[in-house]
Amino acid sequence: MPKSRSKVSRLALPIREEIERAWREGRLTLDDLMAFLREHGADVGSDPHDGVSRSGLHRYLKSMDEVAGRIRDAEQIAGSVVSKLGETGQGNLRKMLTQLLSMVALYQLRSMESEGAAVKPADLMFLAKAIKDIEGAFKTGADAELKIRERLQKEIVEKTGEKVDSIIREGGLSPHTADAIRSAIRGVEI
Repeated sequence: MPKSRSKVSRLALPIREEIERAWREGRLTLDDLMAFLREHGADVGSDPHDGVSRSGLHRYLKSMDEVAGRIRDAEQIAGSVVSKLGETGQGNLRKMLTQLLSMVALYQLRSMESEGAAVKPADLMFLAKAIKDIEGAFKTGADAELKIRERLQKEIVEKTGEKVDSIIREGGLSPHTADAIRSAIRGVEI
């Protein structure tokens, strides 16, 4: 049987968002937040049936802190993996990591919903940004790898071109054969 949503999660959105924002920013204590709820007629004293109790508010904020902690942990793990893989990442690795982060995101969203916490657009934007950052790290790594390959290709063509010219002079190859050899060398991919 699914959990019923907490009374805090059923509060009007502006009130709930203000409570969450004030708690995240550390501006208000639990008692300050209860006073805020009293001012808005949302505490148990003002509304015995749907009002929020101090312990209910505490449970909600604790749950919110736990979710935020899990998100921070996931971000740190993803950042660590991306920094390690960014240097050597390959296409399959990139796909796997993106899928892994997507699974973590879905797990987190399901967890939030089952705990009665509202999934806010900011949470979704955070997860989307993490996935975008992973893609950006791999693109940066791929761009650097491409530049290195191009530089190596150029150096190999120059060095082997010098050798070919020397062989042509010594061996008496025709210009057509020499051009074919040079073309073949330029076509080798690194």
